[in-house]
Amino acid sequence: MKWLRMILLLGLAGCIMVIGCGATKDPVSSDPPAPLEPFGSLEVLSSPSGATIIFDHDTLGTTPDTITQILAGHYNVQLNLERYYDFSTYVRIDSGLMASVNQTLSVTCTGMIIGDLNQPPEIDFIDLEPGDRNIYGVANNVDAGEIRVVLWALTNRWYVQPLISNPYTSICDDGTWDNWTHGWGTMVAVLVDSTYVPGSIRYTHPGFDQGVLAFAQYPPIRPDLPIEFSGYTWGVKQSVDRFDPGPNYWSATVDNIWVDDEGMHLRIFYDGVHWTCPEVYLLESHGYGTYTFELASRVDNLDQRAVLGCFTYESTSRELDIEFSHALANPNNAQYVIQPYTHGGNIYQYDMPAVTYSTHQIEWRSDHVLFQSYRGLGMNPDSLITSWNYTGSDIPPENIERWRFNLWLFGGNPPVSGIGDEVIIKSFEYEP
Repeated sequence: MKWLRMILLLGLAGCIMVIGCGATKDPVSSDPPAPLEPFGSLEVLSSPSGATIIFDHDTLGTTPDTITQILAGHYNVQLNLERYYDFSTYVRIDSGLMASVNQTLSVTCTGMIIGDLNQPPEIDFIDLEPGDRNIYGVANNVDAGEIRVVLWALTNRWYVQPLISNPYTSICDDGTWDNWTHGWGTMVAVLVDSTYVPGSIRYTHPGFDQGVLAFAQYPPIRPDLPIEFSGYTWGVKQSVDRFDPGPNYWSATVDNIWVDDEGMHLRIFYDGVHWTCPEVYLLESHGYGTYTFELASRVDNLDQRAVLGCFTYESTSRELDIEFSHALANPNNAQYVIQPYTHGGNIYQYDMPAVTYSTHQIEWRSDHVLFQSYRGLGMNPDSLITSWNYTGSDIPPENIERWRFNLWLFGGNPPVSGIGDEVIIKSFEYEP
């Protein structure tokens, strides 16, 4: 962020820039006296919500609107404006050699064109540190009259900041912006247009929502987001605190999720503090149709506490699952589920054989859901493992569901083996 700088200079005699010692306040002249020997530097970092006073590189204090700092010595003040302000400044002598500077600042935010609108919009944080409650940043290549910033704080889920009733942050004439926030573990700032709907809580990464033009995240996450795999674009799930299912710690690092020639790898990983789990989801909602995926790793021998979920999800009562899990499907190791699973006839369990390659499919229509699993790649009728055609009353209507894969620990407990499982999804395909 640019600075408003005030250079304090020591005068060896007299009261400088005032009518007289003890006199009433007098505005600073537009032509300040010639500088004297430097006494020190006073820097004011200012923004729409507040300002910070720094003297000789030490932070002396903060206040929302007005900065007052008592400094010893006679001095004069020289102003160097590096951004546009509506401001008033005056100097007064309180008594003896004690002086006071009062600086009232407000940044102009008039909706200017910032940068080059022919270039991609950009947003970044400025000097953000873990746990900061005042968030500063800068945007570029935007029309500040049309584009705004929305902040999201991650704990167990994403929460809009600072308030549900006031989620937007304006961009000022030099591209800077700032706002306050509640506690957070990860912070995301999104540049949004008029189509964006903030809401209050997100289970998915807010940087990939409709109406988002660009986003910045702190601490920084992998640069290849969103993930491209099998011709589709995938978001990632994250949490700082434990969250369902499990509950678990959800991570999107390259230790948990990566794509190579084999496919998309999902791995339960111990990061030195927690066992962390991966989840990916399609950015688009497809609705009724056929969802097919191929696996390139065994899933019959997962850890006793590991669960591989392959599913459409809108809510806990509108969900279609293929799950591989000794814990969930006991005494089997796999199951098809129509949520709510507590309703009679909504679970079909089976045994997944010891095969490295397998193919699975959910055909979702308004009047039935057909689940199928095959040995090997492709759907050769001779390789059918099992199938289940559900025609009950809990078929979910198409709406805003998204397809997901996750790999997690039942109960959030460490793997029995002490080793995090890894699965490879070779391909994914949707057909209407």
